[in-house]
Amino acid sequence: MVPSDAEALIRMRHPAWGVVPPAYFMPDERDPHFHALSEFVTARAIEDWRYLLEQIGPVDLSINLPMSFLADDDAVRELCYRMPDHAAFAGLLIEIDSTEMVDNLDLAIDVARRVRLHNIGISIDNVGANWPSLLGLPNFPFVQLKVDHQFVTGCADQRLKQTVCRRVIELAHDSGAQVVAQGVETRADFLAAHEMDFDQVQIIDADLVMQAIDDWLSVANQDPNAWHKRQETWEIEPWLELLPFSTRPEAIFEGLVKVKAFYGRDWAKRWERVLTVVAAIPGPLGDGLLLRLAREHRDIADDYTWMQAFLERGAVASVLLYLDLYNEGVFGRGPNGVDAWHIGRQLAAYAQRSPELNSELQTRYESIGDGPGRKVLEQFFGEAAGENDIIAMVKKYAATKQPYDGQMHRALEAVATEKVPIGEDSNAYNVYPAPVGELRKALFGMLYGSPTEAAIARRCLEEIDELRDEHGIAADDGRHPDVMSERPWPPEAKT
Repeated sequence: MVPSDAEALIRMRHPAWGVVPPAYFMPDERDPHFHALSEFVTARAIEDWRYLLEQIGPVDLSINLPMSFLADDDAVRELCYRMPDHAAFAGLLIEIDSTEMVDNLDLAIDVARRVRLHNIGISIDNVGANWPSLLGLPNFPFVQLKVDHQFVTGCADQRLKQTVCRRVIELAHDSGAQVVAQGVETRADFLAAHEMDFDQVQIIDADLVMQAIDDWLSVANQDPNAWHKRQETWEIEPWLELLPFSTRPEAIFEGLVKVKAFYGRDWAKRWERVLTVVAAIPGPLGDGLLLRLAREHRDIADDYTWMQAFLERGAVASVLLYLDLYNEGVFGRGPNGVDAWHIGRQLAAYAQRSPELNSELQTRYESIGDGPGRKVLEQFFGEAAGENDIIAMVKKYAATKQPYDGQMHRALEAVATEKVPIGEDSNAYNVYPAPVGELRKALFGMLYGSPTEAAIARRCLEEIDELRDEHGIAADDGRHPDVMSERPWPPEAKT
């Protein structure tokens, strides 16, 4: 992955103590060295930005500074002067702790408005219970609010924390600012943060998780009774579940390779929980990870679990990805593979909740060749076909020299009849006729096509007539009048 942002954090390396945290060497704000240190940090951050621009391209830059720095007019003026005059520079983000900000709100508002003219934005860090102090500000000048990790951690289960998060989100969005969730460490909190509509979620470091996995594997491999650990997955699987929600979601593949190597072929396990957490990642990122997981680690779950993982994402793109994988033979093989009939029924149920899927599947059917994917789509048409689907099937059958069959009949029946359940949750239903006037008109027109196409269209018209004889004619459909009545023929009969 290419870095997209960088935060300037000051650290000290001691020859004996190693890396020393800032709490042990930062001077007090009243110390004369404190101001010099802040100027050093800002100058070095700009210098590093220029270096990164040459090495990897532009990155977004942010710096943590104390409120006392912004109180110095000369320091603020010098900071504005240092800003790079480069088209790739997206601006500097200065993060100020919310407690300091609230205590000096008038000063913060004044500085925020002045520095924005120089491509500098002010972010309020660690916003929590003090969020009401930010309400009602005229022309809200801050560009970002970062919610304190104490209110993000556990927000999936604790209503009070959820309430604080939602109020800060509303405040930020109403003011045109971004809102960030800090300190997400669990899958539940990650999903809750996305559901609440945070603009950005700061998540756990993938390297820390991988180190934990490596440590566990090192201990397990040295254990003379390692076969005990190979019997279960409960110790290591939670670590794998964190990786898709870490700073490097693709690290899940590295982790899976290592863990599966430990278990080996003799102790091979299913890793359905890993599949579940990958499938829970929203958007194109989740689609990409799920697609790669299916190609590289198909063995972590059975066919049915894979099908549910794709379809339950609730996105048309995910459904089409699954169809592509099935058509390639990634799924559907072996004695326990999901067959086309089951997938067709699942697609039909999904199409009822997502009508836009129908047009996408029809487009896919028109271009797909012979194979498992075509069988799935024809099974789908047998459950939930539309008039355009029938026309597409007639053309596909004619192009492949395939005669009219039972699958085409089921598709026609799905179009020409409507099944209405007798009662709620009832498996019994009444069958009523559905309008097929436009379909019959199109099929009549196909009688003048190629001999193969005409033969299939004629058979479809005959089957529609038989269905009308059995179930009646829909009220909206025209009927052939008695020739002595001198009434015109219905439009679908005209060619």
